[in-house]
Formats: sequence, C-alpha cells, structure tokens
Amino acid sequence: MQLFDHLIFSSEVRLIKPDPALFLNCLQVLSVKPEQTLFIDDRDANVKTATALGIYAIKYESVPQLATSLRALQFPLLPPSL
Repeated sequence: MQLFDHLIFSSEVRLIKPDPALFLNCLQVLSVKPEQTLFIDDRDANVKTATALGIYAIKYESVPQLATSLRALQFPLLPPSL
C-alpha cells in the first residue's frame, strides 16, 4: 500500500525548511496552489513561512489540538478516534 503520491527529501532538492524555495518546490512538484495545501509542523518558523506563502498551516502541539484545528478548517478526512 502506497501512503504518499510524492516524497520530497530536502537532501535531494538541497533546500531545508523554513526556506520558502522548498515550499515552492513542493507546490510545483504536486501541481497545487498554496490555497489548496495544508501544512502541519511543530516549528513556528516553518508554519510562518507556509502561511506567508498562502498555504493553510497548523502548528502541531498535541493530537487533540491538531484534531480541533483540522475540524475548524472543516478537514474532511479525520479518523473517528480523533
């Protein structure tokens, strides 16, 4: 079972978060617009960069907090256990 359509490794593209170029590279590879994208990370700098680019971004702090944030965005694929 393949869990992801694409895997992007910073070592391969020679960019690291929070460099905006990494986010832009990911958007290009995925052929999506920033407003069609959800980014979840536990570092403020990475979340701020994503947000600045127009990406929906959530700072991860805990599973309950993430579930609440996803519900607030009306994210459609929440497992019932969250």
